[in-house]
Amino acid sequence: MAITKLEKLFKNICCNKPPQKAIDRLTKYPSQKELINFLIEKLKTFLKEINSTDIWDSDMEYGIAYSCRILGELKSAEACKPMIELMDKVKDNWEAIVYDSIMIGMEGMGKPALELVYKKYSADKENLELASTWIWILAQLGVKDERINQALLEHLKSDPDEAMLLMGYYGDRSFLPIIESYVDNIAEYLNEIQLDAFSGIRYEEPFVGSYLTLRESLVILKEGIQPSHPEFDKKVEEVDRKLLKYTDFSIFDEPVSIPNLKVGRNDTCPCGSGKKYKKCCLIN
Repeated sequence: MAITKLEKLFKNICCNKPPQKAIDRLTKYPSQKELINFLIEKLKTFLKEINSTDIWDSDMEYGIAYSCRILGELKSAEACKPMIELMDKVKDNWEAIVYDSIMIGMEGMGKPALELVYKKYSADKENLELASTWIWILAQLGVKDERINQALLEHLKSDPDEAMLLMGYYGDRSFLPIIESYVDNIAEYLNEIQLDAFSGIRYEEPFVGSYLTLRESLVILKEGIQPSHPEFDKKVEEVDRKLLKYTDFSIFDEPVSIPNLKVGRNDTCPCGSGKKYKKCCLIN
């Protein structure tokens, strides 16, 4: 049986870090519908193999991972169901690259993914790690929905730092007072303890990580908004100078890999960025 052009193009991305031109050739295949159907069939085949053997070929996994990102870019509603089924199957394997690629792919899908992802969030929200996965996707779908607003407010109870970072990504300005309130309280505390701007150990203060996460959310959410709280801004800028002015950010230029250390996707990334591992070095 002759190998089709799509099969050849797919084979070229079945490796770790394939050339960008190989990904582009597959993505720009002339018939978008044919490409979508082909990639969905690959997902289903991969899922069947996992169900029957519980193991998978690593090269094939890379091909599936890139396929999920492509399907996300194409906003394929038909791909949502098999992608979610695949996430469920590989979620217990922390090394599953395809899991995080599905997350990234689905975050770009927009409205086609909303109902299925929200259904999974509702079913899994008692499990903090699983709930974190689904709410990351919901917050970055680019869709405004009251159910997502409520889910983010509920997530405040279990992981306030993550919830407020996602509020920034979600982009609903109604969350601004909540984030400002948290930043205000932490900034006041950090100002009171008089951090030494030249001391490397300032990052060992537990509230510093929370502050940096919240500042990222605040910057995202306040983009384009003129400062309206002079006293608040003054307090925050004072902490910023102490934490950031003398920081050497060159350590973030290259991802840091730590051998023989298993890091959970929801753990703080070992590279020191302050982000969760699943949104930092795990996807680089």
